Amino acid sequence: MPSDRFALLEVTDSYDQGRGGTVGRLAGRKLFADTGADAARSAATRAVMESTLAPATLLPSSGVRWAADSDREIRFHRPEIAEAGEVTIRIEEDGRPSEVEALRWRKEKNREGEMVPFRCRFSGERTFNGMTVPEGLVAGWVSGVFKPFFEARIASIAGISVP
Repeated sequence: MPSDRFALLEVTDSYDQGRGGTVGRLAGRKLFADTGADAARSAATRAVMESTLAPATLLPSSGVRWAADSDREIRFHRPEIAEAGEVTIRIEEDGRPSEVEALRWRKEKNREGEMVPFRCRFSGERTFNGMTVPEGLVAGWVSGVFKPFFEARIASIAGISVP
């Protein structure tokens, strides 16, 4: 359902075929945009991590490579997205995914860029068109400890095509 509230700050992340980045708007006016190579590299990993929210996109028939480290930890790689590496999925005893983690490009102001662990922790679950996914997540960088800075609730899943 559309909201009647006016969004003061809107930040859009995107990634598609080697191009990506982040654009921020304040009251509808562009405040910042980062669509350079570093932003695209970071966006690629974020997009691959988010693909865990649409499990049908991760079938081996689509080229995804899988490996199991244990009964509770598995990894996958999407070779068609060269900028992104492996993603680790940690699994609860009942089979639900509890979190995903991957090395993600991070460039802070006045510092060299580097690959840093980035983690998303899932909570709850919802079913959309027969596909059960986490209901919410918190995400953030892992520098010794997990430092979440983003929280989301999954309201819908649309536009998924399965090969």
